[in-house]
Amino acid sequence: YRTFGAIPTWEGRVDAHTGEVVGFRDTNAYTRVTGGIYPRTVQDQNEIVVPFPAVGLTNDGAAESTDNAGGFSYFGGTVSTGLNGQWFDTECVSCSDPVQPQIELDFGAGVLDFGTGGQDGQGNGLSTPADRNTFYHLNQIRRVAKKWLPNYAWLDTTIRSFVNITATCNAYYDGDVNFYRSGGGCNNTGEIADVITHEWGHGADLNSRSGDGATGEGTADVVAMHLSHSPLVGPGFQTDGDPVRNIDPSGPRGLLTTTNISEKCPAIGSLGPLGYEVHCEGEIYGQAAWDLAQALVAKHGYHTGWRTSERIFFHSLHDAA
Repeated sequence: YRTFGAIPTWEGRVDAHTGEVVGFRDTNAYTRVTGGIYPRTVQDQNEIVVPFPAVGLTNDGAAESTDNAGGFSYFGGTVSTGLNGQWFDTECVSCSDPVQPQIELDFGAGVLDFGTGGQDGQGNGLSTPADRNTFYHLNQIRRVAKKWLPNYAWLDTTIRSFVNITATCNAYYDGDVNFYRSGGGCNNTGEIADVITHEWGHGADLNSRSGDGATGEGTADVVAMHLSHSPLVGPGFQTDGDPVRNIDPSGPRGLLTTTNISEKCPAIGSLGPLGYEVHCEGEIYGQAAWDLAQALVAKHGYHTGWRTSERIFFHSLHDAA
């Protein structure tokens, strides 16, 4: 069995005749890179310790990368890593303890654990929460997309992830992904899975055949939806727990259409092709995607329904296939 949030898999052996415990051990085959992440948002009750895939490391002088289970071959000697890898490089901005995520060992079973804890730019001695969360969730969304788009060249490029930027209440994509610290009524955006996958979604949109600002925001929301299976985009973005958006047509905004958009969306800020704020206008696309996913789940069941929705969505990215 495993205890919540911990890596060991415990095995107990009991003599069937006497009831005596004759063995108790951790059955995991170690040599892994691990660390604590929030499954979805900084306001999750606890961090859980997970293996990190595609981490680049130096293993007894040779370059190596962890597999999808965070594993690597270790036969002794010095092994070290930061949270940089095949597809994503982590850059902590103005951080301390440490300045950049880093761990090294030269003894033991070969477990490189970036640990848990830390806050904004103040790490736990090995990493900050935003270092760990962005690296893990970015690799997860890339793996989902790669399943459907094996020949999409952009997926095989390396993207930098800048975390703990000294600003608040935002994140953005500019060829790299960028996340802000907590403050101003907002949590750290590099610790919220939906925000992380949303910003990656902008890259998927812009590196296929992008449309406009509104469809770009809609695309990014639908990317996040396919990881969370929820219409709430970015719960915990605000410190009161509120999400950034709710793309369920039965939610607070109600059904959004081209005919009622003037009643529901402001005509300020960055404007979409209909003349309204791009995030709000993009909810037309997001609501349609949520309704389609729910119809597919109703018809085919939860797992097949969501898998079918994933396939339709990712194959809809022009030039990506």
